Amino acid sequence: PKEEWDRFHSRLPEAMRPLTSAEKVEYRRPDNLPENFAYSDELANASKAWAVEAGARPRIAQAYHDRFVGYMAEQAAAQQAALSRSVEATHDELVRDWGPTDSDGFRQKLEVANRAMKKLGLVDAYKQKGVLLPDGALTDPQIARAFHAIGEAMFREDTIDADGAPRGQNPF
Repeated sequence: PKEEWDRFHSRLPEAMRPLTSAEKVEYRRPDNLPENFAYSDELANASKAWAVEAGARPRIAQAYHDRFVGYMAEQAAAQQAALSRSVEATHDELVRDWGPTDSDGFRQKLEVANRAMKKLGLVDAYKQKGVLLPDGALTDPQIARAFHAIGEAMFREDTIDADGAPRGQNPF
């Protein structure tokens, strides 16, 4: 019964007693976290109540906190590495398809794709979803090719980077 456990715990040193209040839990941020790691005080505070519910001792609560935060940091690093690989693969594939990044062909195709994405109002939405990174890097070459095709259709008569000459036939 709970009363017997309470009597037993009351005879233990404070550090060995189960936590009874979330306010008594004081987590220390682990030292080995990456500088850019988004530590969540909100999540840490929520987990204090969970430690009390579980009847954890302070040392155990801190150990679980540290392991969980460490795991989150590992996952964030793995996600960042995967994102970097995706950006590199996108770059490599577009260079294969469109030519070197410093070529006129590449720059023109990229400009048409960018204009189409802006004209359709999708830049912010794609940034929120991680398809387009804050620095403008794409994570999927299919998106660039699709917007290039859309831009070609949208701006067919445009003279962008075409020495003032229309790029398509006038339908009239």
